[in-house]
Amino acid sequence: MTVIPDGYQLAGLLIALPDAPASPASTPTFRCVDVPDGDGALLEHAGQRYTMRLWGVDAPEWNQPFGIQAKQWLATRIMATDLHCSTLTKDRHDRYVAHLIDSSGRSISYDIVHAGMAWHYNTFAPDAHVLAALHQDAKRAHRGLWSAPAPVPPWVWRDTH
Repeated sequence: MTVIPDGYQLAGLLIALPDAPASPASTPTFRCVDVPDGDGALLEHAGQRYTMRLWGVDAPEWNQPFGIQAKQWLATRIMATDLHCSTLTKDRHDRYVAHLIDSSGRSISYDIVHAGMAWHYNTFAPDAHVLAALHQDAKRAHRGLWSAPAPVPPWVWRDTH
């Protein structure tokens, strides 16, 4: 079952979706020790460190509008926090792509998209219906990066800068 954090006004959304995060009880606990950017984290578990990328999202690059705000938002949300992690794969930069869940069951990917600090990364999470709905909700509400007149997705920004 997909955990939709309180406060997300998603009327009519089906809950049993393919982008359901794992139950926190079924995954080990990690501690966030660093946030290098708006969609990445350095997590520690049992004395080992792991470089993680948030599943299903793409945050602005540090040198693009809202890049620093996205990093700050994520750091405030997860720094020194216990997290549960469902690792899905590794990316081309050898980072683990993971769905991070806090101790209360809230999805970090859902939260950052809902706050308007990242895009739903449809290319790598095409069946993530909750993320798509949260993305559209943030866009309609002009939250975060959606308050800018014409926000440029990070994948376009990277190609042009």
